[in-house]
Amino acid sequence: MDVEFRAEMYVELIGLPGAGKTTVARSVSLPPIDHVLAWRRHRFSRADWRQVAPALWNVLRCARTMVMLITWGAGGRVIARALLRRCWERRHGISDHGFVQTLAQHREVSGRLCRDPLLLDKILRRLPTDVCVFLEVPMEIAQRRARDRATYSLEDRVFEEHCAFYEAMLGVGFPLYRVAATPPLPDVISAVDQVLQSARHTPRKTGS
Repeated sequence: MDVEFRAEMYVELIGLPGAGKTTVARSVSLPPIDHVLAWRRHRFSRADWRQVAPALWNVLRCARTMVMLITWGAGGRVIARALLRRCWERRHGISDHGFVQTLAQHREVSGRLCRDPLLLDKILRRLPTDVCVFLEVPMEIAQRRARDRATYSLEDRVFEEHCAFYEAMLGVGFPLYRVAATPPLPDVISAVDQVLQSARHTPRKTGS
């Protein structure tokens, strides 16, 4: 499917381990973002330098939030670093492990934000991300994929906490779209592309 996107469109795929985020990110109409390359090894071009001012503005807007997160211990420092990285990256594309996914995986921090929807709303309003797409999979499919990869043990509690965090995101009005990520894969990719085509016409919720 050929889709024309806004130049600054930045999309995050989120979901449980084994939901298919990486596979979908490599298959839809937006270019995938290599965070390691972007953060550690990226050489700036002229086009990149024109984005320095907007990036610095994003960093300044999120500075107080990052300082607060740093005081929350080791998990908070990881989230603050992820937020700084997201503020600096102004390129468009699709990420399979962006800020929101990092936040959801740090259960202590995400749980704290679930209990404080006003703070969660404040952080998400400042996040320079256009839209998140939540790839929903049944628990049994996510567990089977985790076992096949032999890299992650998915417990019922983890599943429930992830889902609670995504529900909290919906509760504060963040542009989060649900897509059923059950096979066959071409149907999932097509559904995500349709969501992105619709999302580019929806103005992002902003706030001070």
